[in-house]
Amino acid sequence: MHTESAIPAKYWLPFLLPLCLGVAGIALIYVHVRMFWFPAPFFTASGGWQGIKLVGILVVLGALLSLVVFNPLKSRRVLPRDVGLIVGLQCLALACGAYVLHGQRPVAVVFWESEFLTVTANELLEHGYSVGELERFGTSGPVWVYRPKPAGAEGLREILKQATVNKVPPHHQISAYLPYRDYFSEFAWHSLDIDEITRANRSMKEELDELLQKTGGKSVDYLYLALKLKYRNVVVVFTKSGERIGYLYAPYLREI
Repeated sequence: MHTESAIPAKYWLPFLLPLCLGVAGIALIYVHVRMFWFPAPFFTASGGWQGIKLVGILVVLGALLSLVVFNPLKSRRVLPRDVGLIVGLQCLALACGAYVLHGQRPVAVVFWESEFLTVTANELLEHGYSVGELERFGTSGPVWVYRPKPAGAEGLREILKQATVNKVPPHHQISAYLPYRDYFSEFAWHSLDIDEITRANRSMKEELDELLQKTGGKSVDYLYLALKLKYRNVVVVFTKSGERIGYLYAPYLREI
């Protein structure tokens, strides 16, 4: 009885080596992104997961490219060079992906007018600010701050000037940031009607019920403020003293 022989390892190694190295690199980036650059709720709602998926696609394409360039008839001197080139391109793709994610990470969550908005590292740099200037609010980002709206006409004119002439939106003007916990009572009245929201969204109702079960509280014990993000909006749950205790995720706005 005739049986086909297994495919020799030399045919698979040029594909498996770049693939395994790429997967290991993605795993390292994923852990770092999830823990430090895009912690909850920003990983899925603000672009962290989307960035990881794009890097993964590049890694798989790189591994497939190794099959295209691989030819077992090539000399032993040429084959390692080809595989090394593919591995080098994958390392470059991983480095570029990590660089992009690092620049797009949220470094500040700013309450402005009626909701929280995020500011990325790149946005601060574009306006001539340094991420290090946020360290007065904490060293583990993103920092949560309050950007008050000036009551006087002069302050409003300055905001308008910065926004129109210098192209710096109000929530990017870090010189006006204040610690949100110290001023929580000034904007806590923007709390959302969570019962109305959850009546129209079963998944958010389930998330709220799970959170209340963990805390042992009732929905009226907490305040609910909106957080506007790129891919999905979030309701941030606070105690009445301003402590963050959880998040409720709205449906995705768009996905890639």
